[in-house]
Amino acid sequence: MAHNFLAGVTLTAFRNPAGNPHGFSEFSHDLSEGKELGAKYRRMLEAVPDAMVVVNQAGEIVLLNVRAEEQFGYSRDELMGSK
Repeated sequence: MAHNFLAGVTLTAFRNPAGNPHGFSEFSHDLSEGKELGAKYRRMLEAVPDAMVVVNQAGEIVLLNVRAEEQFGYSRDELMGSK
């Protein structure tokens, strides 16, 4: 029986001294637990009574709750990715 799960995969090429492909390595990492934690964090964020906005290191909005949408007067889609 097959089971689906979220995975991160990294492929790395190996090259010989002449720079020609010689092989590759593959590393897979199960991200299912991280996805579940992310969903739990988003649910918690929505339960907060205040407007909440989460930004990445570049200052771009990556997560916000419905109160932030109401306070700023923009939809989530309009705010996501903006600075």
